[in-house]
Amino acid sequence: MKDKETLFYEYKHNIGLIFSHFEGQYPYELMEEEDYLILFTLFDYHYVAGKVPTNESLFLQHIISYIKAHEKEEFVLFAPNKEWENFLEKIISKLGGVLDARYLYQVKKEDFIDYPCEDCVIEEIKQAPSNHPLLQASLKEEGRIIAKATALMTGHSHVEIDVFTEESRRKKGLGLKVSSALVKELLRMDLIPDWTCWKIKKASQKIAKKLGFHMQEEIKAFVWVSELRSRDLL
Repeated sequence: MKDKETLFYEYKHNIGLIFSHFEGQYPYELMEEEDYLILFTLFDYHYVAGKVPTNESLFLQHIISYIKAHEKEEFVLFAPNKEWENFLEKIISKLGGVLDARYLYQVKKEDFIDYPCEDCVIEEIKQAPSNHPLLQASLKEEGRIIAKATALMTGHSHVEIDVFTEESRRKKGLGLKVSSALVKELLRMDLIPDWTCWKIKKASQKIAKKLGFHMQEEIKAFVWVSELRSRDLL
């Protein structure tokens, strides 16, 4: 088998998330078979690489064993190409799961739309389980964070962004401001900000578009949750 990490170079999405693990930011598990790999992450997002298995039952057992061993309530698989997508569609069906989608947005420096935020604080924070400091832009009130955008995963020069606004402060543009401050800093550092969200998350997509991000890809997500589980398998 080729070098394990290079097998994941085929991915055009979730690059920051995948390689944040290989580059030591987060612990991970790697299941190895003769022709393929499964990268299990702490975030319930998991990735396959290599050749599509000929033994469907063995692959299914790997997934079931992981879910049971870690007492997972949710398990999401992603594929690097169409052949793997076709295979995972059969696997998730047997698990009693569903097919969903995530959207990937990216922005170029020349397209970025800045929303200046004089009160935003940009700093590095320590946050478990990350082994590396996380860059974060935040708005605070009386010492309490009311909105923040965090460079949650960084790998292979790509950064996955996570945004949070206190529930009582939503729909006031705070998420847009902290996101703008963070993205501006990431672009200054010559990093590639990736804005990835579930298809249903219209508010998140709206922020991305306001910042000048453009839709790059609809990513198929093969989702299993405990409420949908097949009792015969799990």
